[in-house]
Amino acid sequence: MIDIDDLFQEHPNHELYGYGSLTIGDICEVDLKAHNKTPREIQAFVHAYGQYFQKKFKTKTLNGVLYIKRVK
Repeated sequence: MIDIDDLFQEHPNHELYGYGSLTIGDICEVDLKAHNKTPREIQAFVHAYGQYFQKKFKTKTLNGVLYIKRVK
């Protein structure tokens, strides 16, 4: 179920989670509990953003933290 507040957030997801400003080889960390999101939700945002802007990312979840690495 979609929370209506998620639709009207102040910043776009790539700014909110920090993956939009990554250069090739950089990694950002997203604390899943702090954002109250599942890894799949954020991964969908990341990979959709990457497909649109022709960037590639790899993601990995470990101990409640989602690591996002830009690879292209």
